[in-house]
Amino acid sequence: MLPRHIVPAAFLAASLFAVPSVVSAQASATKPAPSTTTPATGQNAATPKVAAPAVKAKEAPAEHPKIHMTRGAEAIAVPVTGLSKETSAPVMTALTGLSEGFYECPGCKHEQADAGHCTTCDKDLVAQHALLLRDVSVDATKGSVSFQVAPHRSLHLHALTQSLSTAGVTLTRDKLTTSEAGSLVVTGVTADTAAKLVTALRDTRLFETVSGHFDTASRELVLTILNGPVSPALARVDEALAKADPAARLTDLVWSGPTVVG
Repeated sequence: MLPRHIVPAAFLAASLFAVPSVVSAQASATKPAPSTTTPATGQNAATPKVAAPAVKAKEAPAEHPKIHMTRGAEAIAVPVTGLSKETSAPVMTALTGLSEGFYECPGCKHEQADAGHCTTCDKDLVAQHALLLRDVSVDATKGSVSFQVAPHRSLHLHALTQSLSTAGVTLTRDKLTTSEAGSLVVTGVTADTAAKLVTALRDTRLFETVSGHFDTASRELVLTILNGPVSPALARVDEALAKADPAARLTDLVWSGPTVVG
């Protein structure tokens, strides 16, 4: 499993996108109007020159951290049942309160799941919590909730399911797709069958790319995926796994937030 654990907290959201540009503008010279001769005097009447308007150069927008858009930067919509006007508020509260606990070095900001000591900065790691979701939206008419995963964070399907359940709403798994997901967790496999499952999923062409890592401690196969133009339903993934190995079970799905690079 990924080394993060989920606990309730308050919501934090922010997404910054900017493309720096510098626009230079030049003042344009205005030609003087041609002189005309007045019928009464026969002399040229002086035509006053019109000064060119001053054009100020636009300032370049401030630099913001760029966001790596591989996955997690788009809104994720999940189908649910039991969503109504009465349950919308509790669902919103539950989702905006999802957080992830971790330990962080106060110096270099290194993060890890367990308490410890930063050997680089020679400082003890400090317990922290970070909100997982941003831009949460609840639509009782469509029976769905949508959100984005915060930068550098991950959301597990089991945590989302549990959070919705506490608000009286059930996630409709048979209608869920792998859209925007970064990895899948499969149980019931061995070190010998793990490679076979990865090959079987590649052959189905459900994903653009598939790679796998078998964790000998948890005996879980973590599949790193990249969705194609159409994200497959979890039911199709279940079928592909069962065909390759009847003992294999898709037990979790992980959505990963974008990576902010300064």
